[in-house]
Amino acid sequence: MPSNPYKTSVNQSKSVKRWARTIRNNDALGILSKFEMKRVNDKLRLMVLCYISQSLVQRHLRVLMCRESDTSLIPPSLSKVEKEGLMDRFHVGAELPQTSSIPLISVTDFVRTGVHIAARDFSEVELELMRWGVRRFSFDWEAEWDNRANALSREIFWNSFHRAIRYGSYQFTISSDILTREIILPVVERQFKRLALIYQDQCRNTEVVDYHYVIAEKKKLCKEYREYLVKCGASPPLASIFQPRNYPMFGDVVEATVIVGTHQVKELHFAIPQWWSQKAASYIECIEERVHFQATSREAVPGNTRPPHKFIVMSSTNFGFIPRHLPADLYSKKFKASLLPCEIAELKMKPSVLPEIENMSSIFTAFATEFDYHPLDGVVDDRYSSDDEESSDDISDSSSEIALDALAADAPEINHIEPCVQTQIVNLQADLQKSIAVFSDFQKELQDHMPARLEELEQAKNDINNINNKLQTFEGMLGSGEGARLSADTDQDSVPLPAASDIFPPSKDV
Repeated sequence: MPSNPYKTSVNQSKSVKRWARTIRNNDALGILSKFEMKRVNDKLRLMVLCYISQSLVQRHLRVLMCRESDTSLIPPSLSKVEKEGLMDRFHVGAELPQTSSIPLISVTDFVRTGVHIAARDFSEVELELMRWGVRRFSFDWEAEWDNRANALSREIFWNSFHRAIRYGSYQFTISSDILTREIILPVVERQFKRLALIYQDQCRNTEVVDYHYVIAEKKKLCKEYREYLVKCGASPPLASIFQPRNYPMFGDVVEATVIVGTHQVKELHFAIPQWWSQKAASYIECIEERVHFQATSREAVPGNTRPPHKFIVMSSTNFGFIPRHLPADLYSKKFKASLLPCEIAELKMKPSVLPEIENMSSIFTAFATEFDYHPLDGVVDDRYSSDDEESSDDISDSSSEIALDALAADAPEINHIEPCVQTQIVNLQADLQKSIAVFSDFQKELQDHMPARLEELEQAKNDINNINNKLQTFEGMLGSGEGARLSADTDQDSVPLPAASDIFPPSKDV
């Protein structure tokens, strides 16, 4: 008798167990009503849309910050000047820019990066920065989210993001009920906090810190030299050499410690680039001597004295980074002699401004009564269209730089380069004529020997045909002789043998 009276088969027993298990699960979880299922589906849909919105926020932040990917470096915090300028333009209660607002600036530092946004919409992102009058987009990572500068940066992001989603700048989009400040801005806040933590780790990175330290020292040196030249009444072309955009003209910076007896002195060693001329090195060393003397003689606290700046000649033959739009006599003759005329024109050199090395101190006024204090605004950070890599020739677009005038001002140097170029052209022409002569001789020799070689080839062909005919004749003769021998042997084999009675006759007695 079976233990289960309702068990009729093995399969039925398994199905009953599954049914009983389902009943128990439903009792434990409860059965959702249709209204509850709708709420669950709505929550799932909202979670998916929030995930998509988070992804789009991350991508648009990368576009605004000019980051290739999520592992790229985060741009530095807004500087004090940037924050003050932004808050002065848009104080509390002021009307914020809209899509129809007029741009406040015409040039930004925006770089087109990323592959997610449509290429046609990069210009709209940059235009939004122009409306706010900012050259780059970033936050104040050290401040709180509700900081005034961060609040304005948040508005810049919202305007740009809202426009990008509405006009389909991305492959994915979100519905209008999700594209609201109440949903998007909390996502931006979470991203801000995440990036702020990454930025702090980035600032603790030794390589990144060293890189920013070197850049800061170069910019600081440019500022010191420029301010000193302006105060001393130097001509604006001389002071404009050290405008902020030209800080890459200085070489690598190394902080060194020099031990003199029992004392240690810290110095900053700047490598002299290979493209510097002797005039450039003498000019900068002359300024450094005066700037350092002025800084140390007026410093009351010894611990805060300015460290000496030394310019060291390096053994490297690499020219390194070469800035453009500098006076022509800052570039060495060796460097300019190694360039082609088109490459020299690409440097867009300004006219020469430096005096002779022995008269380098003449750039400073002899007496204090001759000081002519120029306003610092007179030496601006020039901006050229070639910096944006939009045009390879901005000679006609700039009034402050004319490459042709710079070349004309350096006529002696051009006259020195021109014979070298002419000599190279003459040598190349001679080599070309020599190559043409060699090829002509080869062609003539080939034409002279070709008939004889063809005649020899024809004679060899005839000899081969004669030998072939003789071989065929010999084969025929050999074939006929062999056939006769074989037929003779056959005839001999066909003669009948004598009978036994012919060989042995019968006996007469029998």
